[in-house]
Amino acid sequence: MTGAARPTGGDRTRYYEHRNMSQNRKLNDPTSSLFALAPPLCLCYNSHIMKDAKSVATTGPVATNKKARYDYHLMDRFEAGMVLQGTEVKAIRAGRMNLTDSYARVDGGEVFLIDAHIGPYEQGNRENHEPKRKRKLLLNRREIKQLEGKTRPTGMTIVPTKAYFSNGKIKVEIAVARGKHDYDKREDMRREVDQRAIQSYLR
Repeated sequence: MTGAARPTGGDRTRYYEHRNMSQNRKLNDPTSSLFALAPPLCLCYNSHIMKDAKSVATTGPVATNKKARYDYHLMDRFEAGMVLQGTEVKAIRAGRMNLTDSYARVDGGEVFLIDAHIGPYEQGNRENHEPKRKRKLLLNRREIKQLEGKTRPTGMTIVPTKAYFSNGKIKVEIAVARGKHDYDKREDMRREVDQRAIQSYLR
């Protein structure tokens, strides 16, 4: 008695494709004996989710200095890196950074962020940082010279406007600023009230 003829050519290709599909169905069927031999696909899926979650945690804004716009006329802006300790990075990711009442200063050819508050990292123990320590900002020489020249006149200062993640690194936007007079603040408040009234009417 002769066995069944082996498929050849295009028939052979369709034969093996059909057999592979049948085996894949058995691997995904819990009632199949082959199910126990299947690799733990859920682990690959979970690791993909964890990777996505990590990328979300290291993008976008982490702190905004709303008071800066109220108290100052904001002019030229610069993006700066920041020298941080390990617990500071973890605390910032947890949303524990506050830029209110902070400012920057050029000192000895370097720029430092003063009075920015980064709360303690809950699991930092004895290795935790000082919340309001002086932190160095990273800019190139040309930018530092520009900041130094623009803040030399009386009444000019440097304020941070926001902190954010960019390509996984923490950045700070700083602005050359001039303090507002009281009548400037009142005018700004009047504009905001009018703008809100217009938006409410258009709804």
